[in-house]
Amino acid sequence: MTTTIKDRYDILRNSPDLMRMDSAMLEELANHSGELTLQTNEKMLFNYENQHTVYIIVSGKLSFVLENHITGKQAIDEFEAGSLVGHFNARLSVKGNVSLVATEPTVLLSIENKTLTPLLDQSPSAQFQFDKTIRNIIHRGQFATYMSRLFGLYDPAGLKKLLGGIEWRSLNSGEILYREGDEGDSIYLILSGRMRATIDEGNGRHRLVTEMVSGETVGEVALLTRSERQSTLTAARDTVLARLSSTGFEKLTSSHPQIILRIARIVATRLRNQVANKAQQHQKGTTFVITPVHEGFDISEFVASFFETMKFTGSTACFTAQDIDKELDREGIANEPSTSIRNTDISQWLHKKEAAYENVILIADGPWSNWSERAIRQADHLLLVADFDSDVKQSEQEKKINALWDFSSHLKQSLILIHPADTTDISGTKHWLEERRIISFNHVRKEQSEDYARLSRILTGQANSLVLGGGGARGYAHIGVIRALEENGVTIDAVGGTSIGGIIAAAVALQYDSNRIFDLCSQYFRRFFDFTLPIVSLIKGRKIEKNLEGALGDKRIEDLFIPFFCVSTNLTRAEQVIHTRGSIADALRASMSLPAMVPPVIQSGDLLVDGGVLNNLPIDVMNDLYSGGKIIAVDISPKVDLASNESRLMSGSGLKLLFARLNPFRRKEYIPSIFDIISRSMTLAAVNKSMQTDEKSLASLYLLLSVEAVGTLEYERLQQIADLGYSSSINQITQWCRGNESN
Repeated sequence: MTTTIKDRYDILRNSPDLMRMDSAMLEELANHSGELTLQTNEKMLFNYENQHTVYIIVSGKLSFVLENHITGKQAIDEFEAGSLVGHFNARLSVKGNVSLVATEPTVLLSIENKTLTPLLDQSPSAQFQFDKTIRNIIHRGQFATYMSRLFGLYDPAGLKKLLGGIEWRSLNSGEILYREGDEGDSIYLILSGRMRATIDEGNGRHRLVTEMVSGETVGEVALLTRSERQSTLTAARDTVLARLSSTGFEKLTSSHPQIILRIARIVATRLRNQVANKAQQHQKGTTFVITPVHEGFDISEFVASFFETMKFTGSTACFTAQDIDKELDREGIANEPSTSIRNTDISQWLHKKEAAYENVILIADGPWSNWSERAIRQADHLLLVADFDSDVKQSEQEKKINALWDFSSHLKQSLILIHPADTTDISGTKHWLEERRIISFNHVRKEQSEDYARLSRILTGQANSLVLGGGGARGYAHIGVIRALEENGVTIDAVGGTSIGGIIAAAVALQYDSNRIFDLCSQYFRRFFDFTLPIVSLIKGRKIEKNLEGALGDKRIEDLFIPFFCVSTNLTRAEQVIHTRGSIADALRASMSLPAMVPPVIQSGDLLVDGGVLNNLPIDVMNDLYSGGKIIAVDISPKVDLASNESRLMSGSGLKLLFARLNPFRRKEYIPSIFDIISRSMTLAAVNKSMQTDEKSLASLYLLLSVEAVGTLEYERLQQIADLGYSSSINQITQWCRGNESN
């Protein structure tokens, strides 16, 4: 069949998708259109040559076929004469190949975008109608693909009937689909984007239950049980969903009963993950947006270095607004406002990139733009990048970002402060933080690849973090563990601890190696007890404060290149305190203030004491701060401790115990001191908690060191204890490192 120009004109004039184009436009299309003939079973693959072309079926019929290694070739939809088809390959993200296959001899008119686009630009109403058609084609293709994958629906005729009851819903990032307590009158299928389910816990707090991505159903539980919605569902992206009413769902399941079983499996898997308190892991689709804090700051050097190290954490792509314009073959499309009819095209393109890469980096414009706003709405994590020596005041760019906050409350924000390459000490970070509601912040030096690598691992949940427990002099064993880690080439990206573990952890955060940490302990932390009348405590604490100040000076936690925290206990409010900012010396002074031994620290009228009272090995804190990475936890509080056979002496007078200790001819038996007993008593609840909750399962490497023979006050045995830590850990650390190399 060969069509004349007049035939083509009539075909175009009768197409409902082009009905708003005038005669002159249709004549132009007819003159520049082509003709394609397919024989029965001949297929048209979507490739580069036809991705910028649309087709109108003149006669015949096409099946939309999905082919993969699991199901083989399956027809999941069909298009009849008069239908407009195309644009599938640039929008669909599926495993396998999609193609249109002629079920009978079929003739199509082909129209290239380079012909169509200038004509549509002349008529906003024609553009609106055409864009609506293209969106429907894309949504229909996505819906058919996901229905076949989720529910085994390979029924083009049945799908066509089902489409009559489907409503396409588009949500901007931050927009709510339904609220907790709403009526469950429909089920949704996510076609593109991401949704977050949260539960209201009162007092303005909302707990994240789970996240759902494209290809997943939502709202099925309330529909099946005819109950109210159990959570609030919010778009974490610009998201498109297909809504099926309860009536439509009943018709679907009556003709395809296997769908009920498959939905039950989906719900059961989701509930199992929630009960196990495990967030669903979506390896692909993490999107970062980089924006300069100040308009004139050139972030190109940061972007280049960051991109290079991000590639080592997983497949990574990086895009500017100009890149998207080029990819979509339309200048300025990335800067279309969110209300634009082309908004869906950009969102679909970004969705496809998220499905293809583990990390997607979007570069916002320096001056605020529609693209900057769109990129932020699309992101999981916003990176605010600034020169450390620039003005700390909030910029106009930041104020506009904050205005989006209510609509993007799921968005994480991190402040990245850039320093000269030769920077060794930082001071003044607190001024940056005082101006902002920023929780996460990082320091990087220009041209220092290890800083960028650490940042990349932290942001992608692949950080190597170290948690060091409390236990008095036994904490010197941590030095030996650090030496063993150094010998195996393990890089530490974040560190935290309690009491003596906090002191060693702070030294690691200061980027000291094991030898320097040993010297630091030898100089400042071997003799620091100044006894006093036991009214508040047995020790005055002034010597501890003096030694902490001598070792650490006025350094602050937020000025460290390696993130650090330590834990203390608020005795007044019976709660844990996590120190992530402020004076390192003050934080450690609180963290090691064992009740009855060391005076508590007064902070805002509350009494802070040793963190070991509630959390002697804060693995859970590290997991909350840097989840997803490898946690190395070092425990120096044995579950069985202070064993002694000297019952006669234990119940005797203090003078008798003193003579027994001083008698050089008496067989030496372990007799716990008052300090050992107080220390064990104060940390017993924390030790028991770790046993009951099995927090060590959160650690990738859990090291329980054999330090039972060391007294908690035997600080003079620094060398022996450090060597004991090394010998107790080196084999296990080496094996762990070899195991990670093979994975």
